[in-house]
Amino acid sequence: MAQQQVSQVRTTRREPGQEQRLYTFKAMQLIWLGLGVLEVLLGLRIIFKIIAVNPDNTLASLLYGLTSLKAGWLSHKAGSPVCCRGCH
Repeated sequence: MAQQQVSQVRTTRREPGQEQRLYTFKAMQLIWLGLGVLEVLLGLRIIFKIIAVNPDNTLASLLYGLTSLKAGWLSHKAGSPVCCRGCH
C-alpha cells in the first residue's frame, strides 16, 4: 500500500486597522470601568450622608476621602443658595 501524504496550508489575512480598533476598544472598556467605579463610590457617599454614617468610621472616612475632590468640584459648580432680598 502507498502512503498518503496530507499537507495543510494556512493563510492569514490581516485586516487593516484591526489592532487600532482593538486598542480603542480596550481603552473604552477601561474608561467605562473607571466611570462605573466612580459612580458606585459617589452613590455610596450619598447613601452614607442620608443615613448619617459616623465620619470617624474607617470605611466612611476612606469613602469621604476618595470622593471629596469629586463631590467638592460638583458643589463648587452648583454654588451656595443666596437670598437676593437680604433675609437673615
